[in-house]
Amino acid sequence: MFNEIKVYLDAMTLPTTISISNFEELQQNISILDSKKTQQGKYILDLSGYVNFVRPLFIVTIAQFVRYYRALGFNFIDIKLDDDATNKSSSYLRSIDFEKRFHNNFEASPEFNCPDSSLPITTVLQEEIPNKKIKIVKFLQDKGIEKDFTSIEVCLDEILNNCFDHADSKTGVVAHAQYLRTKKSIWLAICDTGIGLPNCVNNYMQAQYSRKFTSEEAINWAFTNTNTTKSTPRNRGLGLNNLLDQTNYHEGEFRMITYDKWVLNSPKIKLQMRDTKYFFGTAIEIEIKLDNLNELEFSDFEYF
Repeated sequence: MFNEIKVYLDAMTLPTTISISNFEELQQNISILDSKKTQQGKYILDLSGYVNFVRPLFIVTIAQFVRYYRALGFNFIDIKLDDDATNKSSSYLRSIDFEKRFHNNFEASPEFNCPDSSLPITTVLQEEIPNKKIKIVKFLQDKGIEKDFTSIEVCLDEILNNCFDHADSKTGVVAHAQYLRTKKSIWLAICDTGIGLPNCVNNYMQAQYSRKFTSEEAINWAFTNTNTTKSTPRNRGLGLNNLLDQTNYHEGEFRMITYDKWVLNSPKIKLQMRDTKYFFGTAIEIEIKLDNLNELEFSDFEYF
């Protein structure tokens, strides 16, 4: 009887391994953890089976997955990556010090390494947005890219301020960027853990007009020019349509997962949506083709 109790107690304290090898498994684990909010326990995050290209969208979402459930009391004690050097995904995660960042709850620290092709994973506070924009532009300028990055700054303004003005994120915002030299493009991604775009729009519509949209209707409304649930001096009331305008103009891609919808817009696909499992908050990734950015002009420089 004593041995049986000991085995039972040992089993109760052993960490549970959460394996994520694709985005669908991430969402499956969101559902699993949501069903265990009264029995959090210890967890190991296993990403060793992830072999797809590591998009910035995946990185910021995994970071917020850990931060979100830690805030709810789930004890993520360790992370596992593949030791095989041929696994490019695990190799990339190691190159950006993903393991150390995991143990630091993905809070920024100057001691972490990052290749010169990536902007470090960083948490963003609203008052930090101007400085973060400066850092991202400097990151691009340091690559010798002599272009006008105003459009990227506009996109960052819209994405980041929306997270704070509308989303009510439980764990702030996490951002990450990659410069893909072979494709001559910059990929920017952010993730919040807020109420999701459809809920944000419906809260506004019910309060103002006693109306309620489906998720698809709410997203379409949010991407209609000048529609916004909260116009502030920071976002100028332009709405999310501004992001589509910028990515379309620069022949890039726009990806978003929010609440129960995936949204994709690209040169070949125009604002398509598909149903998905519940997702905490909103994650957005935009691609800007650098060749399509405006050239710098002499008027862009100040001489003293």
